[in-house]
Amino acid sequence: MDLRLEGKVALVTGGSKGIGAAIATALSQEGVRVVLCARTTAEVEHTAGAIAKATGCETLGLTADVTRAGDVDRVVAQAAERFGGVDIFVSNAGVPGGIGFGPLDQVEDANVMKDLETKFLGTLRGARAVVPHMRRQGFGRIIGIVGLSARYSSAYASERNPEGAYNYSGGPRNLAVIHLMRTLSHELGKDGITANAVLPGATRTEDLDAMLTRRGALLGKTIDTMREETSSMNAIGRWVDASEVADVVAFLASPRSASISGEVIAASGGAGMAVFL
Repeated sequence: MDLRLEGKVALVTGGSKGIGAAIATALSQEGVRVVLCARTTAEVEHTAGAIAKATGCETLGLTADVTRAGDVDRVVAQAAERFGGVDIFVSNAGVPGGIGFGPLDQVEDANVMKDLETKFLGTLRGARAVVPHMRRQGFGRIIGIVGLSARYSSAYASERNPEGAYNYSGGPRNLAVIHLMRTLSHELGKDGITANAVLPGATRTEDLDAMLTRRGALLGKTIDTMREETSSMNAIGRWVDASEVADVVAFLASPRSASISGEVIAASGGAGMAVFL
């Protein structure tokens, strides 16, 4: 299927590695000129260069922190100056899993607010900056990448949460982005702009593989055992790869997805047993 993406311009935040880099790669393979931004200059420039070399499509790696409104506005302005506008905005920036952990009497307000600042306000700022460009061209795609914790309360052990305390910021920040996508879909729909949320579950990336290896070493387990245990509730029986999440995003970014807006689409491999309507 031709996704009709050739020549369009995408901005991907949190694009230097993991799911963000996979999304940038998938879009570039479809002929999209991609602007990646992240906080670490060396990483984002390296990733942009690697994608351009692999796909032959123009890329631009920029340094930005989405918690700073000025950074977001600057990146969008640079993207428009270089490529003439922005057609696709993928908001992916955020600490995987969140940072506001319990127990309840130990939850730090600052961590919860930082999570919301990065994920929700970062997405809002990006949308606000790109929408004028999208309105002028009569086409736009806004996609928020949020965790599956939007659907479940969560308490699992990780390096940032070794005791497996409940997570008080990951779910709320993700729900906020989902609500934002629904609101944007209604305000912007008549301008040819759609807005949707994509929910990855446990997704195989270089960082998560490294984390599982370290945690497995502490528990005396191999990485294969750790992967098997952490994906045991997935319908497909394995972790989803970052490139598979990127395939879903590439379709939503395309003109082919015009009938889908304000929706929540899980790309989790069928994680969990609950039914969602």
